[in-house]
Amino acid sequence: MQGGPFSTAFWDFDGVLGDTEPIHEATYATLLRGHGREPRPGFFQPLVGKTEDAIWSLLVREYKLSESVSSLKAERMRLFMGATDGLEPSWFVRPLADALVASKTVQVLLSSGGAEVISHLLARWGLLPYFSVVLANSPETRLIFDKPSALAQALTSHPAALVIEDNLAYLRVARSLGAHTVGVRHSLNEIGTADADYILNMKRPKNE
Repeated sequence: MQGGPFSTAFWDFDGVLGDTEPIHEATYATLLRGHGREPRPGFFQPLVGKTEDAIWSLLVREYKLSESVSSLKAERMRLFMGATDGLEPSWFVRPLADALVASKTVQVLLSSGGAEVISHLLARWGLLPYFSVVLANSPETRLIFDKPSALAQALTSHPAALVIEDNLAYLRVARSLGAHTVGVRHSLNEIGTADADYILNMKRPKNE
């Protein structure tokens, strides 16, 4: 990859390390239907990259749900964990992570997703050793952060960084601060060739 060597690589989780966004979308939709609400077409696309608390705050208001956010989160967590049983890491993760190890790049996972799910899947996939730090939201430990601010702060402290991300807003933050970027395209985002220095498609190329 041109542009290196990189001091630090910041990986996102959902929609990057694994093709989890369609599973998130399906479980939110299943839960809404279970509570008698029909999600509008495309309802999840603007929610990609937000914390679960933020997503439920918006959905509770839009669909006039009477259940508590905590009970909705717990119910969806059971659905999501069951739906990820056969999920594997994205095809490019290990080759890219190994290349970064070889170049002595420190790798950090920075995600607005839930720490419990992320830790579970990283351990199951054998990916934990790649990451010096795993930073994700955890209401249980009261670690809640705003990802754009956290990413901006991290990039200010780590020059010559690489950001691997599926969220266009976060890619723009990274590029504005001089980081090199890898944009990951999947079925729920619209990243163009001008939005990142490099583009990877979630769908594995036929010749790979």
